[in-house]
This record gives sequence, structure tokens and C-alpha cells, in this order.
Amino acid sequence: MAAVPGARQLAVPLRAALIRYPALPLVAVAGITFVWFAASNGGYDPTTWYPGTLIVLALVAMAVIALPVAGLPRLVAVAAIALFAYTAWSYLSIGWAHQKGDAWDGANRTLLYALVFALF
Repeated sequence: MAAVPGARQLAVPLRAALIRYPALPLVAVAGITFVWFAASNGGYDPTTWYPGTLIVLALVAMAVIALPVAGLPRLVAVAAIALFAYTAWSYLSIGWAHQKGDAWDGANRTLLYALVFALF
């Protein structure tokens, strides 16, 4: 029965951390995703970073739904909008690219980078 008091002692600081930093579980899952990238050829292969992009997209969607945006600095919001605009431009560039597959791959990577920036 000694494990229960130890678990209760751990639960109090964990609860306090979650109240102070409500994005902590989302950031932890993103960190695990990045460790997976690092262990799998640095996330270079599309079979690694495509699923990782879907994971980060889901995390951003959860953050948008569940977390308050009131404390977001204006400069950070402008930077995120600019990064997503660059991502949109990357997708538009597929139309005039000679290597459409490479342009598609690059646009998808910029989406991953924009999502990571938005999450953190």
C-alpha cells in the first residue's frame, strides 16, 4: 500500500503543471514524434514524416479547439500567418513546377514546419 501515497505525491505537481501549462500533453506527444523522426533516419523519408505531419496536424487541431488564444503575442500570430502563407505559396508553385512531385514534397514539408511552429 506504500505505492498509493507515492502516486498521490506525484499527482499534485503533475496537476499543477497541467493547470499552469495546459499544452503540456500536446507538446509531449510532439516531442515523442520528433524523437521518432530522429531515430528513423532523421525524419528524411516520406514514410516517416508524412505520418508525423498527420500527428502534428491532429495536435494543432486539438490545441485550437481546447486551448485559449488570448495570451498569444501579436508578433507570434503574424509570424504564424506568414509561415502558413508561405505554405500556401508552396502549394501554388506546384502549378508551374517542372518536377511536380518534388514541389508537392516540398510543399508538404513546409506544411509540417508551419504546423510545428503553430503548435509550439
